[in-house]
Amino acid sequence: MYDYIKGTITSIKNNSIVVDNNGIGYLIFVSNPYSFELGKDYKVYVYQQIKEDEHSLFGFKTLEEKEFFLKSDTKLEGYLTLFNVPVTEKWNFKGVFAAYTGFSALFPTPNTVITESNKLYIDGMFNGRGWTRAHKNADGKGQAMWSNSLELRFPVAQNILGVDAFFDAVAIKSDVKTMFTDLSIEDFYFSFGPGIRVLMPQLPLHFLFAFKYRIVDGKPQWAESPFEFVLSFNLVNR
Repeated sequence: MYDYIKGTITSIKNNSIVVDNNGIGYLIFVSNPYSFELGKDYKVYVYQQIKEDEHSLFGFKTLEEKEFFLKSDTKLEGYLTLFNVPVTEKWNFKGVFAAYTGFSALFPTPNTVITESNKLYIDGMFNGRGWTRAHKNADGKGQAMWSNSLELRFPVAQNILGVDAFFDAVAIKSDVKTMFTDLSIEDFYFSFGPGIRVLMPQLPLHFLFAFKYRIVDGKPQWAESPFEFVLSFNLVNR
Protein backbone atom coordinates (compact mmCIF):
# COMPACT_ATOMS: atom_id res chain seq x y z
CA MET A 1 0.00 0.00 0.00
CA TYR A 2 1.11 3.56 -0.70
CA ASP A 3 0.89 6.44 1.78
CA TYR A 4 2.14 9.16 -0.55
CA ILE A 5 4.04 9.60 -3.80
CA LYS A 6 6.52 12.43 -4.19
CA GLY A 7 7.49 13.65 -7.65
CA THR A 8 6.97 16.03 -10.55
CA ILE A 9 3.60 16.68 -12.18
CA THR A 10 4.03 15.74 -15.85
CA SER A 11 0.40 15.65 -16.98
CA ILE A 12 -2.89 17.24 -15.89
CA LYS A 13 -6.18 15.93 -17.28
CA ASN A 14 -9.87 16.40 -16.57
CA ASN A 15 -9.92 14.09 -13.53
CA SER A 16 -6.33 12.95 -13.00
CA ILE A 17 -2.66 13.86 -12.80
CA VAL A 18 0.54 11.96 -13.57
CA VAL A 19 3.36 12.13 -11.00
CA ASP A 20 6.85 11.18 -12.19
CA ASN A 21 8.89 9.50 -9.47
CA ASN A 22 12.30 8.14 -10.49
CA GLY A 23 11.20 7.69 -14.08
CA ILE A 24 7.91 5.97 -13.24
CA GLY A 25 4.69 7.84 -14.02
CA TYR A 26 1.88 7.26 -11.51
CA LEU A 27 -1.64 7.96 -12.77
CA ILE A 28 -3.53 9.43 -9.81
CA PHE A 29 -7.21 10.37 -9.88
CA VAL A 30 -7.97 13.65 -8.11
CA SER A 31 -11.16 15.69 -7.82
CA ASN A 32 -9.45 19.02 -8.56
CA PRO A 33 -6.47 18.40 -10.89
CA TYR A 34 -6.10 22.09 -11.75
CA SER A 35 -5.04 22.90 -8.17
CA PHE A 36 -1.70 21.34 -9.18
CA GLU A 37 0.83 23.03 -11.45
CA LEU A 38 2.54 21.32 -14.35
CA GLY A 39 6.28 20.80 -13.86
CA LYS A 40 6.25 21.38 -10.08
CA ASP A 41 7.15 18.88 -7.36
CA TYR A 42 4.47 17.69 -4.93
CA LYS A 43 3.97 15.15 -2.22
CA VAL A 44 0.61 13.60 -3.15
CA TYR A 45 -1.10 11.55 -0.43
CA VAL A 46 -2.85 8.59 -1.97
CA TYR A 47 -5.48 5.97 -1.30
CA GLN A 48 -5.12 2.74 -3.26
CA GLN A 49 -8.36 1.13 -4.41
CA ILE A 50 -8.01 -2.53 -5.32
CA LYS A 51 -10.69 -4.32 -7.33
CA GLU A 52 -10.67 -7.70 -8.99
CA ASP A 53 -9.71 -6.26 -12.38
CA GLU A 54 -8.39 -2.81 -11.51
CA HIS A 55 -5.95 -1.06 -9.17
CA SER A 56 -6.46 2.70 -8.90
CA LEU A 57 -4.79 5.52 -6.99
CA PHE A 58 -6.79 8.45 -5.62
CA GLY A 59 -4.76 11.48 -4.61
CA PHE A 60 -5.00 14.29 -2.06
CA LYS A 61 -2.94 17.45 -1.91
CA THR A 62 -2.64 17.50 1.88
CA LEU A 63 -2.90 14.87 4.59
CA GLU A 64 -5.99 16.60 6.00
CA GLU A 65 -7.74 16.11 2.70
CA LYS A 66 -7.21 12.37 2.74
CA GLU A 67 -10.72 11.72 3.85
CA PHE A 68 -12.87 8.91 2.65
CA PHE A 69 -15.89 9.51 0.47
CA LEU A 70 -17.82 7.85 -2.30
CA LYS A 71 -18.01 9.55 -5.69
CA SER A 72 -20.77 8.56 -8.07
CA ASP A 73 -20.81 9.49 -11.77
CA THR A 74 -23.78 8.78 -14.02
CA LYS A 75 -23.47 9.79 -17.67
CA LEU A 76 -25.67 9.50 -20.72
CA GLU A 77 -24.92 10.70 -24.24
CA GLY A 78 -26.36 10.16 -27.68
CA TYR A 79 -25.79 11.13 -31.30
CA LEU A 80 -28.21 11.57 -34.20
CA THR A 81 -27.25 12.20 -37.83
CA LEU A 82 -29.60 14.94 -39.05
CA PHE A 83 -28.52 14.88 -42.67
CA ASN A 84 -25.76 13.44 -44.84
CA VAL A 85 -25.74 15.00 -48.31
CA PRO A 86 -23.16 13.90 -50.93
CA VAL A 87 -21.39 16.95 -52.37
CA THR A 88 -18.42 15.38 -54.11
CA GLU A 89 -17.23 11.83 -54.60
CA LYS A 90 -15.12 12.07 -51.46
CA TRP A 91 -17.01 14.52 -49.24
CA ASN A 92 -20.51 14.66 -47.75
CA PHE A 93 -22.08 17.66 -46.03
CA LYS A 94 -23.09 16.14 -42.71
CA GLY A 95 -24.88 17.41 -39.62
CA VAL A 96 -24.87 15.59 -36.27
CA PHE A 97 -26.88 16.38 -33.15
CA ALA A 98 -25.12 15.40 -29.90
CA ALA A 99 -26.64 15.42 -26.40
CA TYR A 100 -24.95 14.77 -23.06
CA THR A 101 -26.11 14.73 -19.45
CA GLY A 102 -24.05 13.81 -16.43
CA PHE A 103 -24.76 13.69 -12.70
CA SER A 104 -21.93 13.55 -10.16
CA ALA A 105 -22.30 13.23 -6.40
CA LEU A 106 -20.00 12.98 -3.38
CA PHE A 107 -21.07 11.06 -0.29
CA PRO A 108 -18.82 11.58 2.75
CA THR A 109 -18.32 8.73 5.19
CA PRO A 110 -19.77 9.20 8.69
CA ASN A 111 -18.03 11.77 10.90
CA THR A 112 -16.03 13.24 8.03
CA VAL A 113 -16.33 16.32 5.84
CA ILE A 114 -15.32 16.95 2.27
CA THR A 115 -12.81 19.78 2.08
CA GLU A 116 -13.06 22.61 -0.44
CA SER A 117 -10.34 21.28 -2.74
CA ASN A 118 -12.14 17.93 -3.11
CA LYS A 119 -15.59 19.31 -3.83
CA LEU A 120 -17.11 19.19 -7.29
CA TYR A 121 -16.77 22.41 -9.24
CA ILE A 122 -17.59 24.02 -12.58
CA ASP A 123 -14.33 24.03 -14.52
CA GLY A 124 -15.48 26.04 -17.55
CA MET A 125 -13.65 23.71 -19.95
CA PHE A 126 -15.76 20.56 -19.87
CA ASN A 127 -18.69 21.54 -17.61
CA GLY A 128 -20.40 24.89 -18.14
CA ARG A 129 -17.96 25.85 -20.87
CA GLY A 130 -16.97 29.50 -20.56
CA TRP A 131 -17.60 29.70 -16.80
CA THR A 132 -13.91 29.35 -15.92
CA ARG A 133 -14.23 31.42 -12.73
CA ALA A 134 -17.55 30.03 -11.49
CA HIS A 135 -15.79 27.94 -8.83
CA LYS A 136 -14.93 31.18 -7.03
CA ASN A 137 -18.62 31.96 -6.49
CA ALA A 138 -20.42 30.92 -3.31
CA ASP A 139 -22.44 28.36 -5.28
CA GLY A 140 -19.58 27.32 -7.58
CA LYS A 141 -18.57 24.24 -5.56
CA GLY A 142 -20.55 21.49 -3.90
CA GLN A 143 -21.21 17.80 -3.46
CA ALA A 144 -23.68 17.40 -6.34
CA MET A 145 -23.42 18.58 -9.96
CA TRP A 146 -25.73 18.16 -12.94
CA SER A 147 -24.09 18.99 -16.26
CA ASN A 148 -25.91 19.11 -19.62
CA SER A 149 -24.79 19.89 -23.14
CA LEU A 150 -26.34 20.06 -26.61
CA GLU A 151 -24.27 20.36 -29.79
CA LEU A 152 -24.77 20.65 -33.53
CA ARG A 153 -21.66 19.33 -35.29
CA PHE A 154 -20.66 19.83 -38.93
CA PRO A 155 -17.47 18.08 -40.12
CA VAL A 156 -15.76 20.31 -42.70
CA ALA A 157 -12.74 18.18 -43.55
CA GLN A 158 -13.20 14.50 -42.74
CA ASN A 159 -11.12 13.43 -39.71
CA ILE A 160 -9.38 16.81 -39.73
CA LEU A 161 -11.64 19.77 -38.88
CA GLY A 162 -15.23 20.51 -37.94
CA VAL A 163 -17.38 23.40 -36.75
CA ASP A 164 -20.16 23.26 -34.19
CA ALA A 165 -22.58 25.17 -32.01
CA PHE A 166 -23.14 24.33 -28.36
CA PHE A 167 -25.47 25.05 -25.45
CA ASP A 168 -24.49 24.13 -21.88
CA ALA A 169 -26.44 24.19 -18.62
CA VAL A 170 -24.83 23.11 -15.35
CA ALA A 171 -26.00 23.34 -11.75
CA ILE A 172 -24.10 22.58 -8.57
CA LYS A 173 -25.51 22.22 -5.06
CA SER A 174 -23.98 21.98 -1.62
CA ASP A 175 -25.24 18.42 -1.12
CA VAL A 176 -27.13 15.70 -2.96
CA LYS A 177 -30.40 16.18 -1.09
CA THR A 178 -30.82 19.83 -2.10
CA MET A 179 -30.14 18.92 -5.73
CA PHE A 180 -33.42 16.98 -5.66
CA THR A 181 -35.44 19.12 -3.25
CA ASP A 182 -34.31 22.69 -3.88
CA LEU A 183 -33.18 22.96 -7.51
CA SER A 184 -34.41 25.89 -9.60
CA ILE A 185 -33.53 27.40 -12.96
CA GLU A 186 -31.64 30.15 -11.12
CA ASP A 187 -29.11 27.55 -9.93
CA PHE A 188 -27.94 26.90 -13.50
CA TYR A 189 -24.99 28.42 -15.30
CA PHE A 190 -25.80 28.74 -19.02
CA SER A 191 -23.45 29.19 -21.97
CA PHE A 192 -23.70 28.93 -25.73
CA GLY A 193 -21.79 29.76 -28.88
CA PRO A 194 -19.85 28.46 -31.88
CA GLY A 195 -16.79 26.26 -31.86
CA ILE A 196 -14.01 24.84 -34.02
CA ARG A 197 -13.12 21.21 -33.44
CA VAL A 198 -9.88 19.51 -34.50
CA LEU A 199 -10.83 15.93 -35.37
CA MET A 200 -7.34 14.42 -35.47
CA PRO A 201 -6.82 11.99 -32.55
CA GLN A 202 -3.26 13.26 -32.10
CA LEU A 203 -4.48 16.84 -31.60
CA PRO A 204 -7.95 16.72 -29.99
CA LEU A 205 -8.38 20.48 -29.53
CA HIS A 206 -11.70 22.29 -29.28
CA PHE A 207 -11.84 26.09 -29.60
CA LEU A 208 -15.02 27.62 -28.19
CA PHE A 209 -16.45 31.13 -28.18
CA ALA A 210 -18.80 31.14 -25.19
CA PHE A 211 -21.53 33.62 -24.26
CA LYS A 212 -22.60 33.27 -20.62
CA TYR A 213 -25.75 34.12 -18.71
CA ARG A 214 -27.85 33.13 -15.71
CA ILE A 215 -31.49 33.51 -14.74
CA VAL A 216 -31.99 36.15 -12.04
CA ASP A 217 -35.48 36.96 -10.71
CA GLY A 218 -36.93 35.01 -13.61
CA LYS A 219 -35.06 36.97 -16.30
CA PRO A 220 -31.87 36.21 -18.27
CA GLN A 221 -28.88 38.23 -17.11
CA TRP A 222 -25.51 38.31 -18.83
CA ALA A 223 -22.44 37.41 -16.80
CA GLU A 224 -20.18 40.26 -15.66
CA SER A 225 -17.84 39.20 -18.47
CA PRO A 226 -20.43 37.83 -20.93
CA PHE A 227 -17.98 36.50 -23.53
CA GLU A 228 -15.04 34.14 -23.08
CA PHE A 229 -12.73 32.21 -25.36
CA VAL A 230 -12.21 28.62 -24.18
CA LEU A 231 -9.60 26.08 -25.19
CA SER A 232 -10.96 22.63 -24.44
CA PHE A 233 -10.39 19.09 -25.64
CA ASN A 234 -12.49 16.52 -27.46
CA LEU A 235 -13.51 13.89 -24.94
CA VAL A 236 -15.39 10.65 -25.57
CA ASN A 237 -17.67 9.53 -22.73
CA ARG A 238 -16.37 12.54 -20.78
